[in-house]
Amino acid sequence: MQRGGDRSATTMGRHGLTPLVLLATALFLVLTVAVTRMAGIALPTLGAQAAESQPATPSDDRQRLAAFVGVWQRRDAWLWVFESGEARLRWLTDWCDNTTNTVCDHIDDSRLTIGALAEMRFTGQGEARLQSVDGRVVSMNTQGPLHAGSIRLRRVADDLVELEQDTRTIVLCRPPRDLNFCDASPDDPVGAAG
Repeated sequence: MQRGGDRSATTMGRHGLTPLVLLATALFLVLTVAVTRMAGIALPTLGAQAAESQPATPSDDRQRLAAFVGVWQRRDAWLWVFESGEARLRWLTDWCDNTTNTVCDHIDDSRLTIGALAEMRFTGQGEARLQSVDGRVVSMNTQGPLHAGSIRLRRVADDLVELEQDTRTIVLCRPPRDLNFCDASPDDPVGAAG
């Protein structure tokens, strides 16, 4: 065997390319990406295609739910939506008197206590294009506008939401909207059958 032997194996590299060709290829790729970004051209990526086909992640659900967190109301109902996804709808019913054995409203120590209550749990999952979150009514203390089962909360505007179940829609808002008339039909009380 010759000392020094055939150098083509070491200079061609494992795939038959010289280090100079590999460096030039890498430099070309870096320059191509830099120039296209400076020109404002979006490069297709496998990550973007994969993200379109994957379901929403828990952080997406939390972000969607965050748009609903807070107090929503109208003249006869209040909806509290918490970061945990739990929500509480309270609505005015009849005033309590000495003979009332059902859920009713009363003033206790100068504070209004609203009798009717429905508790809900929203998952944050819903339809992004509708700006909505889906959930379930998990408990109620009286008959009213809702029943146990699926429910949807949809954001109509920054200050307006719709709580939808079956064919019933309860419209609630927050300032700057007029809380007495944020819904389309001011004569439709929440507790009325729908």
